[in-house]
Amino acid sequence: MYREGIAWETNKKRFKKTKYNLDDITPPPNWVKMYPEGYNETNVPDIQHWYEFQNWMAPAAFSLFSKMILRNDDDVLKKGVYQTDVGLHWPVLGFNGHKYIYLSTRSVIGGKNSFLGVSWIVGGGICLLLSLVFLIVNAVHPRKIGDTRMLSWNKEKPDLGN
Repeated sequence: MYREGIAWETNKKRFKKTKYNLDDITPPPNWVKMYPEGYNETNVPDIQHWYEFQNWMAPAAFSLFSKMILRNDDDVLKKGVYQTDVGLHWPVLGFNGHKYIYLSTRSVIGGKNSFLGVSWIVGGGICLLLSLVFLIVNAVHPRKIGDTRMLSWNKEKPDLGN
């Protein structure tokens, strides 16, 4: 599994290594396991290259969201038992959040299920077809522009025999 390429390139400009004195900063409360003695010269995080953190800090569009942490482009996962430890370094309990692990196959246009992409293409094809039909109908039987005889209040009312 790789960490490279999981964050947007624009995040490298947004996130930078701190310029503060290490004595002036402390790790967040939920990072005690990662930094039990606090920060020092060797362990202060370089968030410009910490792609998992950059993904976590990116705002989600919806209340249900997932954040990518690792990717595998070329290697085949061999059959076997895998273990993953999920910690609370990024807490979710305060807003009734949950943590799940998704193993999925994604392509350039999104997930493995291509229904949404196909439905958009079909919908666009139908719109294109209808626009061509309306163009042909308008070319064969054009409507007179500015003909006030076609307005409903200019038409003669039928005599109802009163």
